[in-house]
Amino acid sequence: MHYYGVITLGSTSSVSGQMDVRLPVDAASTLGDFSPIGTVNLRDTSSNTYYPGLAWKADGAQRLRIIFTAAGGTYSTATGTSSTVPFTWAVSDLIFWDVEYEGV
Repeated sequence: MHYYGVITLGSTSSVSGQMDVRLPVDAASTLGDFSPIGTVNLRDTSSNTYYPGLAWKADGAQRLRIIFTAAGGTYSTATGTSSTVPFTWAVSDLIFWDVEYEGV
């Protein structure tokens, strides 16, 4: 499956924790949980800043997990989202993903 999309936050949208997106077709069981299946970009429109990240198959067959790449120390790490990480989410902020995985 090739699955890509974008979410634009609106005036009634909110982010309160880890973000997951439902996959249109279940992932094959041969794909382990928390396997990388693509890329993500998070955009803070107020500062016009992009944050690169990873799309992981979350636990279970129907979700991809939005993870961004945080710089800290010597190496970058994969970090989950929250209401203030990687930035404070607001109207018009964007979440882009582009993934490929084996469906069932």
